[in-house]
Amino acid sequence: MITAVAICSAQVIHIPADYTTIQEGIDAASNGDVVLVDEGTYYENISFKGKAITVASLFFEDGDTSHISKTIIDGSTATNPDSASVVMLINDEDTTSILTGLTITGGNGIMYGALQARMGGGVYAFNAGGKITHNIIRSNSVSNINNAIGGGISFTTTSGQNWLILKDNIIINNHATAIDQVALGGGVFTSINSNICNNIIEDNTCHSDSSEGNGGGLGCHSLFTQEGTLLLKNNKIRYNSTSGEYLIGMGVFINYFTSTIINNDISYNFCDNNKYWGIGAIILNPSGKTYVIDNFFIGNTGPKTASPGAGGGLCFRDPYGELVLVDGNIFMDNIAKHGAGFYSRRPHNTVLSNNVFIENSANVGGAVGLYMPIGDDGSSLQDLIPVVVNNSFMGNDAQLTGGAIRITGDDCDGLLTFNNIFTENTAGSDGNDIYNNAASYYIWVHYSNIDESNIGGSWEGDNNFPGDPGIIDDSCHINGGLCHNAGIDALEIGGITYSAPETDFDGDLRPQGPFWDIGADECLMVGIWANQPENIFNLAVSPNPSSGALYLRYLIADNGYLIAEVYSVNGVKVKTLMRGYQQPGDHEQSVDISDLPNGIYFIRLQAGEMVETAKVILMK
Repeated sequence: MITAVAICSAQVIHIPADYTTIQEGIDAASNGDVVLVDEGTYYENISFKGKAITVASLFFEDGDTSHISKTIIDGSTATNPDSASVVMLINDEDTTSILTGLTITGGNGIMYGALQARMGGGVYAFNAGGKITHNIIRSNSVSNINNAIGGGISFTTTSGQNWLILKDNIIINNHATAIDQVALGGGVFTSINSNICNNIIEDNTCHSDSSEGNGGGLGCHSLFTQEGTLLLKNNKIRYNSTSGEYLIGMGVFINYFTSTIINNDISYNFCDNNKYWGIGAIILNPSGKTYVIDNFFIGNTGPKTASPGAGGGLCFRDPYGELVLVDGNIFMDNIAKHGAGFYSRRPHNTVLSNNVFIENSANVGGAVGLYMPIGDDGSSLQDLIPVVVNNSFMGNDAQLTGGAIRITGDDCDGLLTFNNIFTENTAGSDGNDIYNNAASYYIWVHYSNIDESNIGGSWEGDNNFPGDPGIIDDSCHINGGLCHNAGIDALEIGGITYSAPETDFDGDLRPQGPFWDIGADECLMVGIWANQPENIFNLAVSPNPSSGALYLRYLIADNGYLIAEVYSVNGVKVKTLMRGYQQPGDHEQSVDISDLPNGIYFIRLQAGEMVETAKVILMK
């Protein structure tokens, strides 16, 4: 007889006390039950069979992470070599089917005939979702003559609105290997809506002998007709690689998704092939607004002799008129042929703001490369130009042209740059700071800390000045000097007004004084804000991302009149949340912003001269 106890209304089935194998426990479970697995190694290939259950180690019970590495499901002894994934979700499961606190290893995936692909070495889901948390997913692989997809994890759908929650896992040393066709998603592959948060995705690989290797660490691709939504937040995606004939996205590959990418460490991914795009991360054909906020792109490297060889840290390919906002990121020590820090093809509606580019190195476009191919500028895009505003470019180099920025191609109405710092960038032949390789249009350079003799090609602009910007650390911070109060809040080009960002690299409100500072940092000067703590209110916003209903938590030290307002990424106030006097102490206030469009907003809390802001992502 099964001995089961009720915990939070769920029945707990113990393995091996109640059943010898995990699959027997799953077969006996009902929706809401927990299959609780003792430490040990279990040579099995398990299926959830459509059940809303939790399969877990003792970590689920006591939170002790040491159980995770000691509770192993090893799928290496599968009886059917074409059905050799360790864990399978293939019967309409959703995020109430939970896998947590286990080590998943030794899987070799399932053959899916419609794609001629072997998929999902460790975890395989088809037309299903799932919640995968606090696991170690290691040393799984898929290998196939044709396509090989998802060495560690694969979630695929042909229809429906399935969701994957992938959170707090270690996904390491998984592999996807193809001979004649594509290898995709060495660590993780998903074609469904996905929240991928707080994971370590390292040392995974993709290899294709004669075709593409895409997404060594993570591959997100809407394989069928559906376009997906992706939240990629707080992950470490490092030391992943691809190899083969043609390589796209050594760390991260995203195709046909609407993406929010925030606070990730995407570093030290690499390739050694002479045909590649996007070593750290690449985003192709975005299906909606894309936000890349507060990430680290460090030490992603590929050969400078490649063709193509575009985008060391972050690469976009063909966003056309979709908004791309790249804000508050660090691009450092990346190496590529063109655009070692950031590269984009067809960046008509792209904004680079508050980023720090340090010591990136390329053949052309040491920090940033932009390309507008001939024949693409349709009437709907004629009024859209890329904007580079309030960035800091320091010590980047190009062997040929454009030590910091290089733009080429002929189908664009221009490039606007203003409020930027350019210092100690070098180029072998022309344009130590900026090089315009396009004959048919201008770039505009205004209100920047730049020696104008370091601009190559046609351009126009004013209010630029040379000199030491006074950087006080290895990042971007200034303490007064030439760049303080020397910028502008907005510029009008061709009848369109382009606004500078309302916050800086650190999230401080701009301006801290009468005018915007130049560069990624807004200087906190004595007599303005320098005497207040950095987090004066300890402002916290949850949940974040949010569907609209929010809680603001904050601390008030003294009686005061408090104002809470919401600003768009363009610095426009869109809503007042509250006004009035409040007593000292800890406060929690519920607010609602569901009437606003999806996007990124800043909540600004002010009491007298004290101001603090917090970013919030609205995803309804």
